[in-house]
Amino acid sequence: MPPNAPNIPNARDRYSNAHLFPEFRGVGPQDAEEPVAGRPPFEIPTVHHFLNAAKTGNFPGKKTELPLWPAEEMQYFSKKYSEWAPRPYSELPGPAVGPLGAMGGESPPPIFRVTLAMTSMEDMFSKLFQFAGQNLSPEEVGRRLSSADKGPSFNIMKSKIWFGIAPVSDALWKSRGLDDEANIEEALAILRSVVDVFDYWRQPEVQGKLRDVFNKVFLELDVFKDAIHALRAERGEAVPDWSISRLWQEYVHLHNIFMEQQARSWIFQHLKILHMTWLTRLHGALGTLREVNGTQASIKIDHWAMMVMEKILDIYRDVELMLRFRADGFVMAFGIDPRLASIDGPSEERNRIYSQIEQQRMTYLNTSLNDVLNQHIAARHAQGAYPEFLEQFIVISDRTVVYKTLQPHIENPPASSTEPWVRDLSEDSIEMFGFVIYRLSYTETDEQWDAIRTKIENGLDTVWDGIVGSDKIKHKAVLQWIDGRDADNIPEGNLDAARQHFQASAKSSSFAKGLSTTVCLAATPVSVSSYTEDQAQSGKGTGDFQGFLHAIEASFDPARVPSSSAPASTSRPAPPKGGLYKPGYDGTFKISDRLVWSELYALNVQMGQVLGFEDMWAVSAWHPWAVYMGPSTGVLRRNWREMKGMGGHMVKLAKETSEKESRGS
Repeated sequence: MPPNAPNIPNARDRYSNAHLFPEFRGVGPQDAEEPVAGRPPFEIPTVHHFLNAAKTGNFPGKKTELPLWPAEEMQYFSKKYSEWAPRPYSELPGPAVGPLGAMGGESPPPIFRVTLAMTSMEDMFSKLFQFAGQNLSPEEVGRRLSSADKGPSFNIMKSKIWFGIAPVSDALWKSRGLDDEANIEEALAILRSVVDVFDYWRQPEVQGKLRDVFNKVFLELDVFKDAIHALRAERGEAVPDWSISRLWQEYVHLHNIFMEQQARSWIFQHLKILHMTWLTRLHGALGTLREVNGTQASIKIDHWAMMVMEKILDIYRDVELMLRFRADGFVMAFGIDPRLASIDGPSEERNRIYSQIEQQRMTYLNTSLNDVLNQHIAARHAQGAYPEFLEQFIVISDRTVVYKTLQPHIENPPASSTEPWVRDLSEDSIEMFGFVIYRLSYTETDEQWDAIRTKIENGLDTVWDGIVGSDKIKHKAVLQWIDGRDADNIPEGNLDAARQHFQASAKSSSFAKGLSTTVCLAATPVSVSSYTEDQAQSGKGTGDFQGFLHAIEASFDPARVPSSSAPASTSRPAPPKGGLYKPGYDGTFKISDRLVWSELYALNVQMGQVLGFEDMWAVSAWHPWAVYMGPSTGVLRRNWREMKGMGGHMVKLAKETSEKESRGS
């Protein structure tokens, strides 16, 4: 709960039998993911997306009206200033990389300087100097350098929200039955995880890193703009009307608005359904009035539904308070808060000032909301008292009325916009996109295989339902099937051999344009069984146990696999380029067919590896079948842990139940 949250009356404080009131089971420390070094708060692929947008004008959510970056000027962005810029820009020192100041020698190209600013390398080097002499292990250094002491699911959710991607696709939400009453704890945990991301971004240290990265990139782009102007002036040419730094300001401003609107749209759409479901159940229980005698009657109160409604309303409240991106201190075209205008000053001081601003903002928002709610409750009390045992139910009604008054989107959720990957793939220049997929299961007859292949392709196609604009791209989606027996006679189920064949094929001049060169798919006997065992009647799985495929990382390097028999530190060889993989990672993971297009292709191929293979693999490890089902919550990990703890009995039961429901029995 945010600080200074409204003092909502709680049933547990009002009744002597409060300990009998229901509550969600909750999660324990054993259900928490292991913290990993997160990406920098300002997602690095953003700069690549911006540079493309500066040329096309396709900014987040809309077309920009600013003059675009002309093609003839782009060449200078990847050349050293000394190779083209007039003085004094040709004599720029290297960028600062820590307490020792600028890098030696001449300045690298502008693109290098911008990338350095995006990755917060200066801050990292400063911390490394602080760690010197502390005798820290490499793992501890990595942990302290990390900007997010969170698990991989949080990092994935954060990246999806940052780029305006639905936290959970409609197809996956429906297939997992997250609108069902039985799954309410998990549904609310997912919705809460979206709020948690925005809560994370507003923390002073994190917001300060976002602010500093934006401003440093702005300054580098502004220097580049000035150098271009000087070059034009030296040639006697007119000053150009375009400004790469101004484009950056508008891009990030629109990006912040877009991701906020996408998240709010998604969360309001799902909350509306859950709110209606549980309000109907609550009212239904109250409608069971039973007369005891001429002067007395009994009424049923559904305390479970009441508890759920309180949690739904808590999320509505927190959406209003926190689902707004804090851009305080960002050097924007429309101005900057004077208190944060000293962008060259110590970051810690600006963080302190921002912390005061944010505390005042939250106090104001909470107090305002609390005042409106208390006024509404007082007005109701003035009209006459309700029986005390109904007060908690009536307060739920009060909160609903007040929140709907303050948040029109509760009744009318805004429509989601087209996600960036869908927009880009809808361009006429894109004729096709997709994956190479290997058949590595050979025992089926031709007829059996045709049926399995149809199930796989149908499973992948279900994702398009609910994705805005998918009608413009789904016909372009392609799976290029390769029978492993016809590809160097790959042994059945051998993913390493499939990777080697794919690596060679992807480099061939005959490799189809549009197919991913970084990842391929495979159907092995294990994954084929997910489409056949216990699913013969339905043709597809439901819940957390669905058809899946294997994703194979093309660039996987066995030299980066950590060895359990590594030599002593005195003789340990230099670590391989890119560092070591997480223990257990072999360059493959299983993925639900409903996430192949919306996450694997969208966020690992189309948008430039926004999601890492190792993060998806780490999340999949919790699943009883080790299948990636998207970012998980503590509730889901608890359920999976308990299933695995029962020796697989619960997994089998879940699949049998799914089959019975699909047959209508």
